[in-house]
Amino acid sequence: TGFKAGLSHAPVCSGTGRERYVFFSFPHIGIDEVGDVGAISRPGRAKKSCACGALAKCLNEVKADGLGRNFAIPGVHDDEDPEYSILKSRMVNKMKDEGLTIDDSFGLADITKAAERTISADLEKLISKAVDTSKADYAVVTGVQIHNWARNLDDPNSYSMEFVAPSTVYAVVNGVATHLDLSQIPQVTPRMLNLLASSSMPANSSQDYDAASSYTGGASSTLQQIPSTYLFQRLVSKPRASFLTAGNGHGQ
Repeated sequence: TGFKAGLSHAPVCSGTGRERYVFFSFPHIGIDEVGDVGAISRPGRAKKSCACGALAKCLNEVKADGLGRNFAIPGVHDDEDPEYSILKSRMVNKMKDEGLTIDDSFGLADITKAAERTISADLEKLISKAVDTSKADYAVVTGVQIHNWARNLDDPNSYSMEFVAPSTVYAVVNGVATHLDLSQIPQVTPRMLNLLASSSMPANSSQDYDAASSYTGGASSTLQQIPSTYLFQRLVSKPRASFLTAGNGHGQ
């Protein structure tokens, strides 16, 4: 009901008379600037925080008690903690269905990827029930959002960035699906970063962009302000890069 209600708010394109939707689905994970998986700094919080905290809690409980003891009947939840109890039930059942081995090597990145597969399957089911392709076109983008933030948010020489490790990207137009394989896009090079940053500068700016220095005057995007050498180092750092490429995905 809620899904269809949201679609009913989409404007009708004047040229075609069709509606258009874009569906995004991203569980999230923190991987800080030095590659600490799960770590994220939050404004106003002195201590290191975690993302996703709920998935980390679920993982710790499953590792401590095993999948069997955490098994839950689908549709049954804790009235005092509905969001987390439903999440945990879905994740435990997903890991059992996929036959995943929950040992010491199974970490936060693994359960996050399982969450992405769960959410994406839910999204596809909802789309099949709610979207009428005779009157609407749509696109789907799924993956994992990565918070690649600085450890010290007040450090002017460190930058906090957001990435997406894409899983599924496709568009359906007039009922015909076209899948996009973003893994075929080459990794961004320092020269590409320089070009992207330069092209995003204000059109009336006469200041030359130096790839080795930070541009701060009248900046309209974060990319302009980050030295390309620094950004390139962050783009290829481990284990964030390993997380992105493990599923044939690249940071976008």
